[in-house]
Amino acid sequence: MQKNKSICYFKFIIITCYKELWYILSLIHKIIKTRRQESSPLIILPVHNADETGTHYILNLMKISELKGEKMKMKRKLLALILSASLITCMFGSTSIFAATETEFAISNPYATVDWVNYSQYKANFHTHSVEQGGSDQPAEMIEDYYAEGYDILALTEHDLTSTTWDRTDRPDDIEYLTSGRLAEIKAGAGRNSRGMIGISYSTEQSI
Repeated sequence: MQKNKSICYFKFIIITCYKELWYILSLIHKIIKTRRQESSPLIILPVHNADETGTHYILNLMKISELKGEKMKMKRKLLALILSASLITCMFGSTSIFAATETEFAISNPYATVDWVNYSQYKANFHTHSVEQGGSDQPAEMIEDYYAEGYDILALTEHDLTSTTWDRTDRPDDIEYLTSGRLAEIKAGAGRNSRGMIGISYSTEQSI
């Protein structure tokens, strides 16, 4: 099946562009032939005139003008050919017109075995920073903001600092964490129909 498609694509390209190809080849042949004709020089050549003394220079301006016109036509034809080939490539995508074999493959659904009736989807953020390292909010403020936005899972990933618990008391006084009572309310889902938010223990972002 793939081979038949490739043959059809190739025939389509040949039928569509053969006139441009033939014109370009004919024009190239004409230019080469014209350059070889001594009677119609394309550059300034010394020609001895039997009626006068000395050497005169003759420039066939008409031939040069005609050749320039033909060259412009060839450039336009070549551009049209390139655009046609590009259009055909876009139409047929990445399928190779010269492919001779068919590749068999199957796409599997990684979620095919998921029991969506009994399983749930959870809103989570696994990369956050507070004023501990790189952020602008206090840990307590950030946890409250994510809780208010309906998140179910949150990880504090400070640079080179392991996050143990959201009610920790081992940090400097200017770093504010939750109280143990508020942490219990968040886990229980207070104010969110018992849908709590949990933290990822021992999360961090190592930069060393």
